[in-house]
Amino acid sequence: MASIFRRVVGSVLISPILAVSAGAQSPPETFARPAEGFVARDRLELSGTAALGGIAYAPDGSLIVFVDGDLRLYGGSSSPRLLTSLGSSIFGAFAVMSPDGGAVILCDGAPGNIYSVPLAGGERTPLDLVPFTYDIAFDGSGRGFISANSGGQKIILLDGDPATENRAVIVNMPGISGPLALDPDGNLYYATADFSGDPVRQTLHRFDAARLVAAIDGEPIDFADGEELLEELPGLPSMKWLGGKLYASDFGFGGGLGRVITIDVAGDLAVEDFATFPIEEGILSPTFLAVRPGSFLPGSGVDGGAILVAYSNFQTVSRLAEISPELHFVRGRVNDDAVVDISDAVALLGFLFLGDTEPQVIEAADINGDAELDISDSIYLLAYLFGGGPPPPPPFPEPGPAL
Repeated sequence: MASIFRRVVGSVLISPILAVSAGAQSPPETFARPAEGFVARDRLELSGTAALGGIAYAPDGSLIVFVDGDLRLYGGSSSPRLLTSLGSSIFGAFAVMSPDGGAVILCDGAPGNIYSVPLAGGERTPLDLVPFTYDIAFDGSGRGFISANSGGQKIILLDGDPATENRAVIVNMPGISGPLALDPDGNLYYATADFSGDPVRQTLHRFDAARLVAAIDGEPIDFADGEELLEELPGLPSMKWLGGKLYASDFGFGGGLGRVITIDVAGDLAVEDFATFPIEEGILSPTFLAVRPGSFLPGSGVDGGAILVAYSNFQTVSRLAEISPELHFVRGRVNDDAVVDISDAVALLGFLFLGDTEPQVIEAADINGDAELDISDSIYLLAYLFGGGPPPPPPFPEPGPAL
């Protein structure tokens, strides 16, 4: 998918950053420092003391933010659209997209009121009542699983009816509510939030998809029957599955540095830093995570998916950073063949003046590297090919990131 760009008379201005904010100003440079091969930018800046209750991606990449009791949709303009208001946003709240992408599944936290809020607008609909919720995740069949401390810590099935008795699928869980995630095969991952020990011992567990499905209509799974994958983890407020790995936020209180980690649960269970959030004084703590699906591999750009990270020091900084794979391309490769030649110059002219197909990678069509697409790019390429002119700036002739 090409970057955002703006057409003007006779040219196209490339705009690789789309930032939205609560005011008219774009956020300053991000604090996020991602792993090599990934780039980060702040998408949203909120009040430093904002009470954040959940974040999500809309299907078109817009941001859904539950903050200070309001569920807002941030699109391409500076003014968000209010979807609904609950009047408060407290610990245990969440906001995620429904499996069909048409509504936001919203919870007010401890009271446990869960609603479906249409993304297109309209009244919210009560879905369930699960007191002392913390997190929710959906499997590939659209079934919702809720982490809650409702009469003891449990994983509860979202049943779509507030009047129906809640059905637990995993019981006898230690501590208070922790985050959960489901992989594409339907296996459930849960990070404990048990602070009773000395030292505190937080662990990661996996519950088999087949047993989970069986527990929906049969006896619940006892927590002790799950598979313990890791122990001595830091406190993990949020977990999401993306690109074959488990990503988790870490407040950073233990090590003095907020971070997002990866856990290779399909391999050797290696835990690695994926992004850190350094600040000169204090700690910037990542909290909520949201993901936009994709392979999430360096080189694939925005088509490779993205992770949205809410981070804050709970006093002066509260932002949403988006981390996506670096885009690798060959400058000058305008059409979809593997050779940079006169056909690329012709293809660019057709796009600029004849309404022909947009270049597959808009950055590759900026042949002279001036962040603007116009006739000078075709002239530059023709001069290189036939007139002894300089080659296109990197990345050329091999693929790589823009420098």
